[in-house]
Amino acid sequence: MMAEGKRAGTAYINVIEDSIRGPHASFHVFLNRPSQGRQIGRRVYQLGCANSQHEIIYAHMRKSNTASRNAAFHAGFINATAPEDSQLVLVWYRQPPSSRDEAALESSDS
Repeated sequence: MMAEGKRAGTAYINVIEDSIRGPHASFHVFLNRPSQGRQIGRRVYQLGCANSQHEIIYAHMRKSNTASRNAAFHAGFINATAPEDSQLVLVWYRQPPSSRDEAALESSDS
């Protein structure tokens, strides 16, 4: 990823599996130190999710990583941490759950 013509870090989405969620898309963001604290993470989460092929994306991070948590929340992630998770787990939906439920109801009415 680039910011102001310079390499800002690395971001990718891959499919991982855990015992709670099974196989799922997981977003990973690593910003270089000079790129931290400049709200680049917010844009990375927003653009990465919007431009992905996934409808649901999880982000796993240390519970103490407030900068990543805030950037992900700003991009529309919500808390999905289960009691047995050792890390903070957030989830992003291309459509909010209520919109997906309404769309499913509309398609079943036809």
